[in-house]
Amino acid sequence: MQSRQLNRRQYFNELATTSEKYFIPYIKRYRQVGKGTKVLEIGCGDGGNLLPFSRMGCDVVGVDMAEGRIRDARKFFQENGAKGRFIASDVFLLKELRHQFDLIVCHDVIEHIDDKEEFMHKCKQLLKTRGGNFHVLSCLADAFRWASADMPKPLPLAPAFLSPASDEIV
Repeated sequence: MQSRQLNRRQYFNELATTSEKYFIPYIKRYRQVGKGTKVLEIGCGDGGNLLPFSRMGCDVVGVDMAEGRIRDARKFFQENGAKGRFIASDVFLLKELRHQFDLIVCHDVIEHIDDKEEFMHKCKQLLKTRGGNFHVLSCLADAFRWASADMPKPLPLAPAFLSPASDEIV
C-alpha cells in the first residue's frame, strides 16, 4: 500500500493537483468551465478532484456511498476555505439532483460499475435538459487508450458525450 492511500489529506491534495493540471484543461477543450458551472462528481471520495472546480467558482456537488469519505471531503473543503456540497448516498436515489448539472465527472469509478451502459444512461438524467458533458477519468480509460496505437499517449482521459436529443452515448 502506498503512503497516499493511508494519508487521506495527501491523497486529497494529489487529486486536487491532478484535476487542476490535467482534468480541467482537458475538459475545457469541450466546454466552458468557471463561475456558476454546476459540477457533479460521482464517486467523489474525499473530494480532491472538486477542489479546483470550487476555487474557479463552480457550484460543486460530490456524491459517494462511503460516509467516511464524505466526512473527510467536508473537513478538507472547510480546511481549504472552499465551498461544496457532499452527500453520502447512491447518486441515482437522489431525485433532487436530476437535470441539475452542466458537467459530471467520474474519476476511477466506471471500472467498478457492472452495467456500464445503464450507468451512462442514468447519468444522462443528472445533466441539464439542454445538455451537458459527462467525462470518465479512469485508469480503465488508460488501459484502452494505451492498448491502441491510434490513440495518443499518455493522456489518461476518455470523454463520453451524452446528447440531450438522443439516447446514444458517443
